[in-house]
Amino acid sequence: AGPHGSFGKEILKSERPAIWVAGGIGVTPFFNLASYFASNKMNKDFTFYYATSEQDKLFHPLLLNYAEVVGFNYSYNCSATSERLSADTVIGKLSAHPANFNYFLCGPRGLLLSFITSLVAAGVPHTQIFTEDFDFKSQEI
Repeated sequence: AGPHGSFGKEILKSERPAIWVAGGIGVTPFFNLASYFASNKMNKDFTFYYATSEQDKLFHPLLLNYAEVVGFNYSYNCSATSERLSADTVIGKLSAHPANFNYFLCGPRGLLLSFITSLVAAGVPHTQIFTEDFDFKSQEI
């Protein structure tokens, strides 16, 4: 099952600087949006954090290119060689109070819950946190 959200519309209409966080296959909606921005020569103010394993970094080289074309900040985190990406790390790198940003999250449920909990604790209203939820469930045959 999944994806279940629709934050693409929110990203397109958002006027606030944004933080994108993708875990693993959660990169898919962000990749499509970054590709759209690059092909249309659109500039958007956001920082994109992509965390995945070494074998799943297929999107990484293309995202580096899109970041250069669109002008967004991009950070790749490989779970095999670095610490896990956390909301505290992301919040620590912000140039302004965390509540000045919109947050777009997509990835495993643990990543979503961890980020949402930390962001709310840091003073970010729920209305500024958007998720695209993937819920992988086995299907009985």
